[in-house]
Amino acid sequence: MATRSRRTAKKAVSSSTKSSKALDPKPKIQIGAGNLFALHVRRARSAATFAKRDQSIAAQEIVHRLEIYFGQRIKDPEAPIGKFVRGGAPALHALPVDLNRSGHFSKDGILFAVGAFDRVAKIKDLGAIIVAKYTAAGWHVY
Repeated sequence: MATRSRRTAKKAVSSSTKSSKALDPKPKIQIGAGNLFALHVRRARSAATFAKRDQSIAAQEIVHRLEIYFGQRIKDPEAPIGKFVRGGAPALHALPVDLNRSGHFSKDGILFAVGAFDRVAKIKDLGAIIVAKYTAAGWHVY
């Protein structure tokens, strides 16, 4: 009884495929090479139109995003960075990675490299580096 006849095996397979079709309401879409190329062209065009938009940001918006990130108000731009970043040089070295992960600047396409803020002494120095990064990416900071 270990072997089944071909007829019962086909019946079992056809009933299992019927039940899986009933569970999957979306039909499977097959993408050909032409469709992939069209999708690639469409994405490239949308990226080009995004780049052509007027990209501008206020310096006050950058300060506001930093305030949200640090969880406290920035009252004095001359304040030492140690007031906002606890942990000394290692924490300051890892700050760009954490800023990238937070999404405050990465949503604009601004990503910072590890160690980008190593020489920052005051909060205004941090702001200047961020403004320079926006300017290098083609943004207008006003």
